[in-house]
Amino acid sequence: MAFDLRTIYLSLSLAFFAIAGGLLISVHYSPRALRGARILALSYLLSGVAWGLYLLRGRINTAMIIYSTNLLLVAGVVLLYLALCRLLSLKPRLAIPVIALAGSLVVLVAFVSLTPDYPKRVAWFSIIGALQMLHIAWELMRRSHGNRLASHLLTGAIFFLIGVGFIARSIYAFSGGIEETNALQFSMHTVSVAIVTLVTNVLLPFAFLLISNEQHFARLQQLAETDTLTQSLNRYAVLENLAAKMELASRSDRALSLCMLDLDGFKAINDRHGHSAGDEVLTQIAQQLKTLIRQSDLLGRYGGDEFLVVLPDTNADNALGLANRLRDQVSRRVFQAHGETNTLTLSIGVVVYKPPESLSDLLHRADQAMYRAKQSRNHVSVG
Repeated sequence: MAFDLRTIYLSLSLAFFAIAGGLLISVHYSPRALRGARILALSYLLSGVAWGLYLLRGRINTAMIIYSTNLLLVAGVVLLYLALCRLLSLKPRLAIPVIALAGSLVVLVAFVSLTPDYPKRVAWFSIIGALQMLHIAWELMRRSHGNRLASHLLTGAIFFLIGVGFIARSIYAFSGGIEETNALQFSMHTVSVAIVTLVTNVLLPFAFLLISNEQHFARLQQLAETDTLTQSLNRYAVLENLAAKMELASRSDRALSLCMLDLDGFKAINDRHGHSAGDEVLTQIAQQLKTLIRQSDLLGRYGGDEFLVVLPDTNADNALGLANRLRDQVSRRVFQAHGETNTLTLSIGVVVYKPPESLSDLLHRADQAMYRAKQSRNHVSVG
């Protein structure tokens, strides 16, 4: 049966090397396809070497093999964690990896060099493995709700289940369920560990790719909806969101207001300092407006120097109050453009949605109200 286990370990080693090679090839041809792929490949290389070293048991110093294989496997998981941090743009928390490596060395000294005891070594290494896996699962689960993706939760669940499996293995070992004396002694335990290891580690690169693809999709979606200059919603996105809010307000009989903003004297800045100076001012205006509206409100660039502010659950009085606050705060602000200071004012048209009017009718009323406000400048007009 020893031959069969060596064959299984050889298959594991070759599988790890194949996955590492595939990752390195993908990085070579698509450098930005998977962030952290090189670190992940190194993790698989270390694991492949570790499983390959099992084949040398009985041929060279046994203690050296045990030390090497276990430390390489723990280091492989550390690199797996670092690859995940790279993929998710997280700052690594190195306390758990350091504890895992130090704890591994202590376990090896205690149950290999001082008092050889295979079941206890398995039990304590299972605890270390559980700690590492649950730590990785936590890093995936702790993502804020705004940034959390389904792939994060799915991959976190995989690591969580692996961690639970390690805990169960530790309990099994501590309770005397492991009767073999080394990893080359055939048993259901050794075979099960090898099979589970192979299956989970084949799945993990796909989980990483799923995270990467979902992140790319989210980034592309954000780019498609964002005005690149002001980082507010672009015209398409703000109108699409406004239409959705109108439908919701109509169904639920909730108030919805809209402010259309135009910068007074913006053309003069462009004429005097150039369009790049105008872009600087637009960026600063958008940043200030974002700080003055609620989190539930939507700011979008309607075109040129015009902005829309969508105000869900807001009646006419509250919308008028916000519009006057926006107008007042912007008029007090000094904007920098090409080293020179500029002051601007806002003309704002405020309208309340009246079901079942169409989007174009609502925008037309807002535009007319803003046009009336422009006649006086630094003014708010209600449509």
